[in-house]
Order: sequence, then C-alpha cells, then structure tokens
Amino acid sequence: MSIKKYRFILFDLDETLFDFRKSEAVALSKAFELYHLTIDDDIVKVYNDLNFSLWKKLEDKKITKDVLVVERFNLLFEQYNIDLDPAAFEDDYQRILSEQAYLMEGAMDICRYLKRKYDLYSISNGVAFTQHNRMRLSGLKVFLSGHFVSEEVGYAKPDIRFFKHVSQAIPSFQKEKALVVGDSQSSDIQGANNAGIDVCWYNYRGETLQEGLSVNYCINHLRSLKKIL
Repeated sequence: MSIKKYRFILFDLDETLFDFRKSEAVALSKAFELYHLTIDDDIVKVYNDLNFSLWKKLEDKKITKDVLVVERFNLLFEQYNIDLDPAAFEDDYQRILSEQAYLMEGAMDICRYLKRKYDLYSISNGVAFTQHNRMRLSGLKVFLSGHFVSEEVGYAKPDIRFFKHVSQAIPSFQKEKALVVGDSQSSDIQGANNAGIDVCWYNYRGETLQEGLSVNYCINHLRSLKKIL
C-alpha cells in the first residue's frame, strides 16, 4: 500500500539506477590500456578521491563541468608524472564510459514495476552524451518519460534552479506529488530539500545522515521501493 499518493518519481542515475562504480572502473582500465599504461589500485584510489573532491566543487558552484572532467586527469597525471594530454584522455575515457551500462541490483525490475503506476524521470549531474547513451544501452529508457542532465539543464543538483527547470519541463508537474530517489546526500537529498520535494534516500552504503538534511524514506535496496510506492 502506498504511504503517500505520488505521481512523479525522479530517479538519480549514477549509484542509484546505474552501477557507476563498476562502469567507471571498467572505463578507466580500458582508457589506460588504450594508451598502453598500467593502472593499479593506488591510481584508482587517487583518481576517485580527486574526482569526488571536484564533483563537490561543482555542486558548490565553484567550478564548471567542463573544468571538472579535464582537471581530474590533469591532477592525476601530474601526481604520477604521466605525459599525456588530459583533455584528449578525457575524450577517450568519456567515450568508453558511455558504453558501460551496468545496473544496480533490482534497477530494471523496479522501473518495470513502477512504470505501471507512475511517471518516471531521471535527474543526473553527469555528462549528457554519456548518460543518454548509457540509458539507451541499459534498456531502461523505455520505462522513463524524460531525462534531465545538468549539462543540458544549465544547473547541477543540488541547485534549486535545476529542480525548477525539471518542474517546468514535466507536464502537469506538482512537487507535492513528486518523489526524488537517490543515493547522494550532497546532491539528491540536499537538492530535494532545497526544492521542497519528498525524497527517498537509497542508502545502500549505510551512511549516517548529515546534520541539516531530512529524508522521508530510507531504503538499502531498490526493491524496498515496492513497500513505499
């Protein structure tokens, strides 16, 4: 039985519907291989730390997406004395990443289940070409009525202007009948709180909710949405 009457479900993509960690690991490995470079766990960890830090800066509106995607490799190559053009490497990495469409466990099933009763949309801070191509390859596209990517919207979650764009673009949208589903406290939960939209936290990592944030529901597996919706 539904806890509240919703109509619009706004799904985050990476680490909510898409297994981005797996996709990213495969893409990094293939990109390094393309340039005849060896990658190890230390390089992956440093890259992940740099990438996370830069995405936080993007969310805080301190840098742009175009700066982020190149700077992460610029900093990585500087640290390991790798003589490569970070912009060219980023282009190859992004192309390879766009071909990786691994899903989180239960993603296909829950989208198929929810599509019968709700209007499903995706909301993502990713690169537009990459996200659209992964959506097509994954098979999820048939279940979603629309896709909103920060690169195309012009603003990134948690910016309230991102959610304002979404609310204006979706026909007959009412935020009181909408639910955001996502894993990120800094973009999904903060963004939903900023916009006054209910949010279900996909907390599969078992994190502690940061002070100042609020969630309406918390799940650790996507199938648990069936108990809410």
